Amino acid sequence: MVLSYTCIQAPLFVSTKMTKMKRSVFVPTPEMYSKTCTRWIGYEKLVEPYFLHSLQGFLIRAIPDALVDSYMLRYFLYFRAKGLSKDSKNAKKTLSAASDSQEPNIINQD
Repeated sequence: MVLSYTCIQAPLFVSTKMTKMKRSVFVPTPEMYSKTCTRWIGYEKLVEPYFLHSLQGFLIRAIPDALVDSYMLRYFLYFRAKGLSKDSKNAKKTLSAASDSQEPNIINQD
């Protein structure tokens, strides 16, 4: 007889180099989060292993879905716009640096 059990862990934000988020009360370090994750393996089908994430999840589930969806859309669109703005500034810097390094073309107009 083979037992099959699926445990889904629902993380919120974790402070990593990729996310560039600073550690705070609601944002644990990867080490702290992984320790809590391993403790919860096999207990329930859906868990939010970090205690403060489970508190946030409880509060989020108490709010109507339409409000949460609207807030999350605005939240992620803000970060997308911020990232696109940063990318365009970096592109302009590289273009201006490339054009400054080229020798000027002298056109003889006789």
